Amino acid sequence: MIGVVTQFIPTRLGRVLSTVVATIGCLLLTAVPAHSAPNKPFTVAFIEGAPDVAGPDALPAGMTLPFTVTVTSVSSQQTLGSANITVPAGYVVSNLSVDRGDVSTLPSGQLALRNLDAQPNVPVNLSMTLRLPCTSGASSWTIQAKQSNDFNGTGNDLTQPKPAPSTTVIGACKLIFAGQPAGATTSTAIRTAAFDPTSAAVTVRAVDGRTSGAQVLDWFTGPISLARTDAGTLAGGAATNAVAGEASFPALQITSAGFFRLRPATTAAGFATAEASAQFPITDQKADCKPNQCTDTIGHTTLTGTTSQTGLLLLSDNVAPEPTCAGYKPPSATWYDFLVTVPATKMIRTEYTKDEMKGFKGGSSALQVCFAVPVGGLFANPFDYDNDGTNEGSVGLLPNCPLQPTSPCVTNRGNVPGGGAFIEFFAPSSLGDPRYH
Repeated sequence: MIGVVTQFIPTRLGRVLSTVVATIGCLLLTAVPAHSAPNKPFTVAFIEGAPDVAGPDALPAGMTLPFTVTVTSVSSQQTLGSANITVPAGYVVSNLSVDRGDVSTLPSGQLALRNLDAQPNVPVNLSMTLRLPCTSGASSWTIQAKQSNDFNGTGNDLTQPKPAPSTTVIGACKLIFAGQPAGATTSTAIRTAAFDPTSAAVTVRAVDGRTSGAQVLDWFTGPISLARTDAGTLAGGAATNAVAGEASFPALQITSAGFFRLRPATTAAGFATAEASAQFPITDQKADCKPNQCTDTIGHTTLTGTTSQTGLLLLSDNVAPEPTCAGYKPPSATWYDFLVTVPATKMIRTEYTKDEMKGFKGGSSALQVCFAVPVGGLFANPFDYDNDGTNEGSVGLLPNCPLQPTSPCVTNRGNVPGGGAFIEFFAPSSLGDPRYH
């Protein structure tokens, strides 16, 4: 340009000016692309504030934690004036604060940082409470930053980091029993204290994905239901919405006697398959056991116990597989379970009617007891008598008792008025709920 001007000739002014304009136009066209994609880098860092979490690459599902997003212009000259932050779907933020400028939430859900006026290499820290989804996986955060304080204008965008910053949710939310189901009689309320329908209700709690020290999801209001693990009928377990992460089931009932477990479930996404409850018994009858007063009758059988303690006498019929002793068929195909919840010496008397004894050869002197002893604690699993090699119990005919019996044995047999018969046997206090004919 200067060269053209120094060789200025008046008579050729029009042509020289045309040359100058054309030259300027050419310079502008080549300069614009160089400024339309500047190198104005900024960085993003995540800082989680929970002491029991490894870092943003390993955030347990569902938990709520203090969280900081740090945005810094690392360009040599460009300031960071404003930014829009798009939080991944399923994440929920609250308690927003920023250490400079202003923060607000746009109608789109984006977090708007304004009036930052942060010089190069001066970080802007956006603090929040971050609630994680129950669904695991990595999620990207979108962050747009500008030099302008009001997020307006073009050509002043800072260059977003590549790859996009991300956080990873691991594990899954869980359902656990906050109040385990305990024993009950048939068609009465199953509560958290055994055979006490006025005790606290069975409750299920939603907790976060921490492998230890999991905390209740007090934000969770989704449905939770209960069902039997054997797919049988359970009343009162229909889905109910959690309140502050916990659902209560005050009206649970099972109409059949046996040993059961319950399993909670939810239709909410991201929850692991829940573990079943502890096993609990449902019995047909319950009677109070007081010192020297412990007796009840079910069907053919009356149990009388002697104990110095207060407890319960629980009776059921036809629970678990029928004990079968080779070569012996009793007058009636009915068998009973009994359980005394405190140590008690027991005398059990079973009577058979005249009609039942008609088809039984040998009369009362031929009556025997087929006896099975549980293994595994007070409320044992139902027995398995299929000879598969497991040591779940012993089955056999009881011998006659000695003068001072210490183990199960038959104490007496005889006839009853009307043509019936009875058999009576002894069970020591060390036995819980034998099954017998």
